[in-house]
Amino acid sequence: MNGLPYYKAYPRDFLEGTIGMPFDSKCAYRVVLDLIYMQGGQLPDDPRYIAGNLGCSIRKWKSIRSDLIERGKIIVSGEFLTNFRAGKELETLAKLQDKQRENASKSRKNKGLQEPRHSHTESEPESESESKKDSPSSPPRGDDCLVAVSRYNAMAGRAG
Repeated sequence: MNGLPYYKAYPRDFLEGTIGMPFDSKCAYRVVLDLIYMQGGQLPDDPRYIAGNLGCSIRKWKSIRSDLIERGKIIVSGEFLTNFRAGKELETLAKLQDKQRENASKSRKNKGLQEPRHSHTESEPESESESKKDSPSSPPRGDDCLVAVSRYNAMAGRAG
């Protein structure tokens, strides 16, 4: 896997996890994490390369490297430096990418949807609201209201 254009950085976790670390170790740790992610989880343990990226001497990098290893921030794995969290994040990302790749290779047909009618002239099925218009429990239409009002007025006139 080649490097990522970005990764999830958890600022609160980073700040809380580096409380008490000297400034140069804390800053170097952030850059080393970036390098680890850029290298797909395994940064070659090359002092010249890392010191060059940090902008410090090889001697200074070796001192910082020892401090980070001692604090458990980076792990030496053979000829590589890695970080536990970076490994987990990259593994999760790889699973997500595999799942997306699998989904992309599947058929893109919508399942469970009815096929559209072939002719737009087919009549629509009667909706529930239309079928209720003819039922006695439905409210009266405009003409029915006029009839009802005139009947009421006639009865009221007879009653006095």
